[in-house]
Amino acid sequence: MKHEHICSFFSVLGASFLKAHGLDPEVAESATERFSSAVWLPSLVLYFAITILKSSPLGFLAHDTLWNVLQFGPILVTSAMLLFPLGWRSTTRRQKLIVWAAAGFVVSVSISLVGSIHLPTSAAQFLILILMLGFVLLTFARRWNGRLRIERDLLSVFALISVNQLIGVAGAAFGAHWAIGDFYRFTGTTNNANFAGMLSAIGLAIGVPLFVRADLRARIVIGVAGAVLLLSLLLSGSRGSMVAVGVGVLLFLTTQRYWRTLLSVSIGLVVGAAGLFILVPGVLNRVSEGDLTSGRVGLYATVLNHWLEHPVAGIGFRTTQTIDGTSGLEAHNIFLSVLLETGALGLIGFLFLLGSIFYVGRANPLAGAAVTVVVMELTESSLFGWGAPTALFSWIVLLAYAKLGQFSAEPPIRPLTLRRVAPEVAV
Repeated sequence: MKHEHICSFFSVLGASFLKAHGLDPEVAESATERFSSAVWLPSLVLYFAITILKSSPLGFLAHDTLWNVLQFGPILVTSAMLLFPLGWRSTTRRQKLIVWAAAGFVVSVSISLVGSIHLPTSAAQFLILILMLGFVLLTFARRWNGRLRIERDLLSVFALISVNQLIGVAGAAFGAHWAIGDFYRFTGTTNNANFAGMLSAIGLAIGVPLFVRADLRARIVIGVAGAVLLLSLLLSGSRGSMVAVGVGVLLFLTTQRYWRTLLSVSIGLVVGAAGLFILVPGVLNRVSEGDLTSGRVGLYATVLNHWLEHPVAGIGFRTTQTIDGTSGLEAHNIFLSVLLETGALGLIGFLFLLGSIFYVGRANPLAGAAVTVVVMELTESSLFGWGAPTALFSWIVLLAYAKLGQFSAEPPIRPLTLRRVAPEVAV
């Protein structure tokens, strides 16, 4: 209760300040809320666009500092707007556990800075971590006040990913060099086949439950977009993403008891995969290559050996790429990354954070999407790579799943549509 008294104190203090200057606190709060709601989606779009542009051939057009300002500046502004006025809004007692678990993880990361092997990198990444986790947690605690708001934000994420992948598929169809990487793997606009696959997997994982909730017109649009995402996923050759989205979709269909759909999807996946292997032999070559882990086992051994030298607090946040034996790569497993960089303390904090998310979310329609994110991270280390295009979307999916647990027991008041409608107010 102590934190609630602190929030109340500052709320009263802020209201007194506004009244002293002739301003109505309720009017100021309403205006601030409308502004934060209006800038949330544009800040998300700009952030995503900059992550794509920075790694594209157009990256030379601006200095890294300017790119970072354009990328993180709107996120900072939106976070500041979501902060006012202080309070928890519709967040339940169980959901507050996630906020405190995130705070505990941030503390464990700060401890790793003390012995960081490259302090400038760790310090800069730590500040970005605070900003971005703050943004998604404020979205979780203050923006998402009802089921419809959550679903429409996820629909916006789905649309962003789908448009991006459509551009990439069009580029690949016309033979654009930027859309096709090594071994003819689809990279799209991301300059990385694994990121392209992960984006498609995230889109598909949230598209399936949105499709079920949508009206006929929205289902047609989501279905067409989903086909583009499935094509881009298969062309990327990202096996971890394929497995992850398969697990997530199957979990959704089984937990929501869509048995006929499950059978149809299974048949469709088998037929589609067989057709792809026939049309694009390079994909089959990658699936059947000698080392299915693409060298990850050796990388994992290197990571564990370095961790044994710094078992408690790790080598420093986001420094894996600087150590010998990694060839400048990440650990390709988020749990090993956290263990190496923040030590046993950080891994405990991270596991507690993930555990609290699944404890709060439990069985709701977004459980499959959340599981997709976690399974993908078994072969990737992107959850804290905020300069890449997948980290923010992954955290939005995880926290949307947790927040929906508050409203999933309530029957939806109307189907999800493509039209802008006023969100319902949580009771």
